[in-house]
Amino acid sequence: MATRVEADLSQLIQILSKQMKIQEKRFESQLQFQQEQIRQLNFSVNDPAKNNALPSYQFPAFDLSVDLWKEYLSRFIPKVKTAAAQFEVPKDVDDLTWLEVWSIMDGNFNSKKFVIRERHRFYTENQFTAKVRERVSTCDFSTIKDPLDEALKTGFICGVNNEAVLKAIFHRSAEELTFKEIVEIAVEVEEASRNAKAQISDGTEEKIQTATGDCYTCGGKKHFRQNCKYRREKCNFCHLEGHLERVCKRRGFSFPSRNFKNSRVKNIVSTIEDKINVPLFLGQFKIVFEVDTGSLDNFISYSNWVKLNKPQLKFIITKHHNLNLLGLRTLKTLKISIDTLLNSKISRLNSVKNTTWQTKCKELCQEFESLWEPELGCVKDVEIEKKVKENLKPLHCKPRPVAYTLKEDVKKQLDDGIKKGVWVPVQFNDSGTPIVPVKKGETGKLRICENFSVLVNETLEDHRYPIPSPDGLLKQLGGCHYHSKIDLSEAYNQVKISPKSQKRLAKSTFKAEFLQTRLPLGIKSSPGYFQELMEKLTAGLQGVATYLDDILVSGTDDASHISNLRALF
Repeated sequence: MATRVEADLSQLIQILSKQMKIQEKRFESQLQFQQEQIRQLNFSVNDPAKNNALPSYQFPAFDLSVDLWKEYLSRFIPKVKTAAAQFEVPKDVDDLTWLEVWSIMDGNFNSKKFVIRERHRFYTENQFTAKVRERVSTCDFSTIKDPLDEALKTGFICGVNNEAVLKAIFHRSAEELTFKEIVEIAVEVEEASRNAKAQISDGTEEKIQTATGDCYTCGGKKHFRQNCKYRREKCNFCHLEGHLERVCKRRGFSFPSRNFKNSRVKNIVSTIEDKINVPLFLGQFKIVFEVDTGSLDNFISYSNWVKLNKPQLKFIITKHHNLNLLGLRTLKTLKISIDTLLNSKISRLNSVKNTTWQTKCKELCQEFESLWEPELGCVKDVEIEKKVKENLKPLHCKPRPVAYTLKEDVKKQLDDGIKKGVWVPVQFNDSGTPIVPVKKGETGKLRICENFSVLVNETLEDHRYPIPSPDGLLKQLGGCHYHSKIDLSEAYNQVKISPKSQKRLAKSTFKAEFLQTRLPLGIKSSPGYFQELMEKLTAGLQGVATYLDDILVSGTDDASHISNLRALF
């Protein structure tokens, strides 16, 4: 048996010697590769003295009791070529040169550098380092005398989740506090907070009860009838719907009476439209006073006071014309009953007619009789042109359908506009805006409007002219006591527009195409044009202010008021 083992062992050694000769060539190539790699990384190729310093390699003999043949054989196979073979399968790894192996391994195992990523990493790390250094500079770590106590203080402060405790600690200088003192502060604050909560909870609390009432459907106390779930139920006693049997009035049930408290009056329910007047004799003159129970004092106009030769009276003298008030104090002194005044047939101030004023107004209207004719007027020597934005082509929209019940009224309005010269019918036109018939709420009269927002307003240039505010009008007419308002009829239609604008603002209807010859409503620039025109026409007139189609005329007295009206007409 021993002879058999020795024979196998000698045979194995012969096989190994043959295999080692075979692997010798492969090892030489591996050694050349390693030598070249070492030269590239650590040595100079041009220095032969350094190249001779390369270390020599020796492999121990195969020991069956120590190694496995597979592991021993792997020592003779270059790992680099084995890895290279995994990436270069179509070609035999033994046929690869060391430069090809170098290229394959470098391309697969050498990490690529991305410039943007490296710059980002560079700036990020530097910025973080700068922030850390900046914050460390204010922490004064170099002055710490007791590191353990300082670490305990820092950990305690960072872990406390109580705003009141942190405020108490930060209120004092941290350098002066030790860890023990910080803990004592926290305990005191927590104890004070618990005592305050206990004090609040021990106090009495007044509860406000919600409004309650009797439900006439079921008799409940916590809701009303409109919220009752039984309001659709039928009574078992009277068989009527809307209540239950226990609250049925036919059974004699009645709800207990409730006392209601009067609430404070916040709104005026009603007012007396007509003013109450009382005639009083002051000396030889009879003056009509208005009864004002809301005033304690008496008022008399300056003109009446002068008429009485300026006597000593308990009256407040005012410059307002015909402002004569009798206060509550005098009413009590003279024992004038308000109920008697309300029930008696005393003439009211609102019903007192100033015949002189009416006569002057009638005479003024007769003098300018042409102003009140029903025909449509027209401003002379004025023609407005609507400016259009550049490079915009005219647009046409087909007419919209009109309700059958309104067709006859629309036809009448169109014919009336043609007679007045507001619209001119044409067969064709490049532009066309649909009409929208609207009925006025006050009179029910039909008005034909155009929907210029669809095609026109976006193509027109703005005309920004300021419209007066109410405060500005009051300031302009301040100090006057007589006022009149003149409302112009179809005001916009009294202003002509240019022929070019007439085509641009034409309307399309179910009847025909119509050119717009007068200033229409619905154009965004029309109010500015009209307000500017009205202010130019009334410039220089005293006591006259305009707000679009309303003309306000005022005067300090009736004479100046009539004079201002005459100047306007």
